Amino acid sequence: MFSELKAYFQDMSVYKKIICVLCVFLSGYDLLAATVIRINYWVHYPMNLLIAALVICLTSMEKRGKVSIGYIFDAAIGLAAVFSIGYYMLNYSEMLFRTTKPTDYDTFFGIICIIVCLTITRKATGSGLFIVTATFLTYGFFGQYLPAPFGHAGFKVSRLVRMIFGEVGIFGSPLTATATFVFLFCLFGAFLQNFAGGQFFIDLATGAAGKFRGGPAKVAVISSALFGTVSGSAIANVVTTGTFTIPLMKKTGYKDYFAGAVEAVASTGGQIMPPVMGATAFIMAEMTGIPYSEICIAALIPAALFFFSVFVMIDLEAVKLNLKGLDPEQVPDIKQILRDKWPLLSPLIGIILMLLVFKMSSSRTAVVAILITIIAPLIKRNIKITLTKVIDALYDGAHSCVSILASCTCAGIIIAVLAVTGLGVKLGSLLISLSGGYMWGLLFLTMLITIILGMGLPTPSAYIVCVSVVGQTLIEAGIPLMAAHLFIFYYAILSTVTPPVAMSAYTAAGIAKSNPNKTGWQGLALGLVAFIVPYMFVFGPALLMNGTPLEILRALCTAIVGVLCLGVAIIGYMKAKVSLPLRAAFLMCAFLLIDTSLLTDIIGVGVAAISYFLAMRKSKLAENTSV
Repeated sequence: MFSELKAYFQDMSVYKKIICVLCVFLSGYDLLAATVIRINYWVHYPMNLLIAALVICLTSMEKRGKVSIGYIFDAAIGLAAVFSIGYYMLNYSEMLFRTTKPTDYDTFFGIICIIVCLTITRKATGSGLFIVTATFLTYGFFGQYLPAPFGHAGFKVSRLVRMIFGEVGIFGSPLTATATFVFLFCLFGAFLQNFAGGQFFIDLATGAAGKFRGGPAKVAVISSALFGTVSGSAIANVVTTGTFTIPLMKKTGYKDYFAGAVEAVASTGGQIMPPVMGATAFIMAEMTGIPYSEICIAALIPAALFFFSVFVMIDLEAVKLNLKGLDPEQVPDIKQILRDKWPLLSPLIGIILMLLVFKMSSSRTAVVAILITIIAPLIKRNIKITLTKVIDALYDGAHSCVSILASCTCAGIIIAVLAVTGLGVKLGSLLISLSGGYMWGLLFLTMLITIILGMGLPTPSAYIVCVSVVGQTLIEAGIPLMAAHLFIFYYAILSTVTPPVAMSAYTAAGIAKSNPNKTGWQGLALGLVAFIVPYMFVFGPALLMNGTPLEILRALCTAIVGVLCLGVAIIGYMKAKVSLPLRAAFLMCAFLLIDTSLLTDIIGVGVAAISYFLAMRKSKLAENTSV
């Protein structure tokens, strides 16, 4: 064992060794905290943040390589994290009782901690969230100089800093959820991936869909749905599944930018697929108080509609380009795959049973799922477990969560500023005023704000920030709590494929060797049908399993017809090219079917049927003429 560990660390730099040890320690620490060791919350959450800050600073120092001003700054931020977060861990019990009268030390270390959080977030996720958070902080400190209605009365620096440097802000609900549920499910995803789960999903998807027209693109959709539900990151999903599916799509005949766009959209949608939903849903459960099992059930039909819409777009494009499936020798035998590696399905099955049937807590479910993932390969000897694989899994799980931990602190800062200044209420009033009181207008503006605020951010951060800014406005407008949060959740996810900052599309473009901007806009076109799905479940609550079985069935059927119509309208092809008037008719049907009233459903389905008949008749006439 010692020789294996020595060989594992042999080629690592000193920085890599320290980072690896910190990540493995954090994974082990969180596993113990969730099982056998009872750790005070106000020590547990800061500990996660402290290690994340050290990992980010050490990673930056390693990239710089030599001593410079930037290197010294990184080291200083690391030390500042130790002292400021350490101060909170040692003094949290006293600080809880002096929220309105903080000491000078509270203020000093609070300011230091805010600087640390801003810095590590910028290093981990880029400038997007850093700029948004800095803007909110500026408003908190200087908003009294703004004219009505956006100005506030002004606050003492010590009071505002104390609210941010505490259980409302930095150590509030975003960090709470990430340090417990999200981290453990990221760790589960890392174990599953390192124990051959990722390749198993790809093989399974290839065996199921590879032989059909446009097969590789459909493989991308299925594998991304399977892997994305546990990966927690659209970019990680693109890198994992895209390295296999994108070259296959290009080989089949898809253009390079289209192949990258398919993978980007499919990988993005993986985060809304139950049972894990990329772990962001656990933050939703924490913020709404709705049990996670109910969120999973409510999200099932919208997630299925999302992937069905992408599937429709891919299939129509395959018909348009006359693309075939993979050669039979390239398609693995699905029966053989299941026979050889069926234990790798047991963790996902276990999660479904534990969450939905046995109603276990989220953290306990994640721990049991990790145990199942470790034990499952022992059933089949052809799946090997080694010490290095376990270390890799512990490292990958913590490392994938570091950026989320960092960005959640900035989300906490924004929440604290909104709570103290009342800016959320003012923004809500502005949205309602701009929308003219119309629900459509309010939803559209919310969609735009969510996409803009979410660009370039990890999904958990994007969701938290957007819910904090506009969530309450939707609820006060009469939208149910679940629907309001899922609406924002969907667009927070879709922001990663929305130009000009479409990070998952840019990552896919790198693998496809395509133009990033072209890939991003194509991804937006492919995901355009999915942009309509949130409107469908807001106006049709039955799509969130809220209604009688007959109402749910009717809503599902009309939604499917609407997705098909919108797909035809965008691609402009069925068996033959669809004329512009018919495309306009299909587009009208899609929008009619968003409304849940019986009249619009009847008109929408009726016009869709007539449009389909006319399109097929025109196609047959064209075939007869060509003959």
